[in-house]
Amino acid sequence: MNLTTRNCLWNEKNCPLKNIKKTNKNYSPNFYEDYIKDYFQTDLSKIKSKQCNKCGISINSRWFSNDVSYKIFNSVYGQHHRGWLNYYDFKNNNKSNTHKEIVKKISNIIKIKKYSEFNCPFQGNFFSYLAENYNPKNIKKLIALTEKRILLTQLADKNPKIFKKNFKLQSKINIQIKNLRKNNKKIIEKYLILDHSASCWGNGCISKGVNCRSVAQELFNLKVLNLYEINNKELKFDLFSLFNTLDHTAEPKKILDFALNSSKIVLVFNHADPKVTKQHLFSLQESFLNYLNKKKIYTFNISSTYNTTGKENMVFLCTKNTRIKNTIRKNIKNFF
Repeated sequence: MNLTTRNCLWNEKNCPLKNIKKTNKNYSPNFYEDYIKDYFQTDLSKIKSKQCNKCGISINSRWFSNDVSYKIFNSVYGQHHRGWLNYYDFKNNNKSNTHKEIVKKISNIIKIKKYSEFNCPFQGNFFSYLAENYNPKNIKKLIALTEKRILLTQLADKNPKIFKKNFKLQSKINIQIKNLRKNNKKIIEKYLILDHSASCWGNGCISKGVNCRSVAQELFNLKVLNLYEINNKELKFDLFSLFNTLDHTAEPKKILDFALNSSKIVLVFNHADPKVTKQHLFSLQESFLNYLNKKKIYTFNISSTYNTTGKENMVFLCTKNTRIKNTIRKNIKNFF
């Protein structure tokens, strides 16, 4: 298994890394690490966390090479476990995660008409937006129709005679979905931005024969765009959210810069463990916000007001817009 030395993630020169002091938290491997060790028949002791004195993040300074990383996230354990758990919890129990509360509070600061998330479609607020627009009965219909429609196109191993039958069924489903969408209460233009990173679940993120991004695009009515094919000047968002996805890209600076340059407010929810778990390249620390502030990226740490957040996670808002910064500062105590 190949490990490579990672350069500074924020394009800084002479990035000063130091060993991390022992913490009170006992490190315990997670099941992802168990799968990695078993597949490659190796231990992961050479992957060690260090902290940067300049930006403050914790980083696994020697980490998987791109080809190994791609294999881990697409075949060794290709399904994003937490994302699909969220999906089935919503599908079976009509439960959406607690991100909706923070997004609602932000909507009291700015009007959200265009909204975007990054890479993983089942980590954030798309479920909540769906629940706002449809009653539970129609949500169940929409989910069932979406899954069935995608499966009807999987015909490679089928008798050619079934093609026409499936096409007719799919055509009926398209009409049913269109009719359901006619009763949509509230229209928010929703985007999912992808960078197809080797360190994120993607092609192999499948459950019961369907890919998470395929389901999400149909179910949430998303516009899905490739980060590297976007003209940044033509696309603007009110809110851009990164829910535990900033640390699942090889180029976090690129996506954070894109989000900041194209959005009024960026919401970041990210791991903040001093000792980085082996399946992550890095985690954020509170000192990272000071690093951003020095670069005139205005940050607001709201971790303490987010009731699902412990020391292992950090939640913050950031913006480059001075007017938006002043609006947040003026209203932050009322909403957070």
